[in-house]
Amino acid sequence: MSIQMTGTKEEYFTLPSPVHLDDVLTQIRRDHVVFATMLPTMQIVVNGVPTQDNPPILDKTEVDLIPVYAGG
Repeated sequence: MSIQMTGTKEEYFTLPSPVHLDDVLTQIRRDHVVFATMLPTMQIVVNGVPTQDNPPILDKTEVDLIPVYAGG
């Protein structure tokens, strides 16, 4: 879904420290406006673990955005 809508499979961010998940999501909303309305309905996975919190994001942390209707 995200690949079709943004043309992006992977993206890397350089953000000022300290960084938390909310900072990454804010950057994604700025760079990909289409996600602004979709993010609340997506499963957010940080380093393979689903989260609803605002964990710190360290170097090489992987954040996946999964549409809830993607199946599984």
